[in-house]
Amino acid sequence: VSDYRNGQPLANSVVGGCIWVNGHGVVHIATLVNTTNADWTFQLDQPCQSMAMDPSNADHLIVNNASNGAHVYESTDGGGTYHGCLNQRGAVMVAIDRKGWFYCASEGGAFRNMGGCVDGKW
Repeated sequence: VSDYRNGQPLANSVVGGCIWVNGHGVVHIATLVNTTNADWTFQLDQPCQSMAMDPSNADHLIVNNASNGAHVYESTDGGGTYHGCLNQRGAVMVAIDRKGWFYCASEGGAFRNMGGCVDGKW
């Protein structure tokens, strides 16, 4: 869940996750319209097992996809594009906290990063 985009409060919260479709998980993102309705977008070309949305920026996502080499991807444009973030085999869970720390749990251990996927050190 995120209530901000680029430091500005959003009128409506944004939520996201991986929902199973046609045999694998895909990224789903929704802007909450009211207490019973949401405006959903689906990224059928982005498989995922887990997804983290930055609580401070709804455009910043980390997606775990163990179906290929990179395994963990980052998007800074709300899922429009993705780039490799961490190549840790067996990644099973990703998270972002309100202070900006990224987390990844995998078969090889637990990792955290403060500098971002491109510039940070895991």
